[in-house]
Amino acid sequence: MTLFSVIIPCYNSARWIRRCLDSVFAQGGNDFEVITVDDGSTDDTLAMLNAYGHGIKVLSQSNQGAGVARNLAIGHATGDYIAFLDSDDVWFPWTLATYRQLVAEFNQPGIIAGKPRHFKEDVELADYTAPDPVAYRHYANFYTAATDGFWFLLPGALIIRNDVLKTCGGFADGKINGEDTHLFMKFGMASGFVAVKSPLLFGYCSHGSNWAMDVQRNFRGCFQLVGQEKAGAYPGGHSYQWLRRGLLTRHTRAASISCIKNDEFKMGLRLYLATFYWNLRMARFRYLFFIPLLLVSKACGDFWRLFITTRFTK
Repeated sequence: MTLFSVIIPCYNSARWIRRCLDSVFAQGGNDFEVITVDDGSTDDTLAMLNAYGHGIKVLSQSNQGAGVARNLAIGHATGDYIAFLDSDDVWFPWTLATYRQLVAEFNQPGIIAGKPRHFKEDVELADYTAPDPVAYRHYANFYTAATDGFWFLLPGALIIRNDVLKTCGGFADGKINGEDTHLFMKFGMASGFVAVKSPLLFGYCSHGSNWAMDVQRNFRGCFQLVGQEKAGAYPGGHSYQWLRRGLLTRHTRAASISCIKNDEFKMGLRLYLATFYWNLRMARFRYLFFIPLLLVSKACGDFWRLFITTRFTK
């Protein structure tokens, strides 16, 4: 029986993929399959996957983004649950054991999600070798969990029942960030959500090559999230409207600030204006005043730099 299908999208992941796969095969048990998707890598990723020798399924495609890669793998998954892991991240030896326990205890809930331990170098995980006691809370759905503060999800600490995932339609296409948030919003009303408070379920590797650091991808993803909410794409109807918008603006506020700080003024301003009423309705006055001040500060900074350059360097 295949309980878990572990899906790992890869793009130029030769530096990390062996560490990632080793952490999966360290889980023990024979109730999971591993499906990797090479997303048009230009390094040795595909060769490493083909030569790995652990019976993994290796799929490949032209470079289309993590969302498309995950959707391709979902189509080949046979497990009752889909588990996601990025190629630069790792599971801890107790990750699948924790999931197994909670799947049985709650009679196959729709979603089980936990939290990461952030690290940059492997040595930072050296002291995290034994799991903390399992602590969790069961909610009716993800939206309900979000009202209790459990709102930020990452694919590496998440399993979704296969039928729930396929009903939601998978990840957003395209080279964007936020394709996972789009999916989480779509399964917000799926029955049964278990939030794992301990132990931490995966190691999230922070490095300069993270897609999450790409300002333009963040903008495109956030703008798509806003458009989907305005088009009524997410479940819950009017009664969950402001809960959904509260969750989304947690992402858009950070993205708009990042855009402006990185001199992408038009993108930052577009996100600000697209969500202005939402933030006003939720009394996010600090943010609403901060963005204009940040824009003025950046503009004045550019003006004075230009003035000093032209006035005193000739």
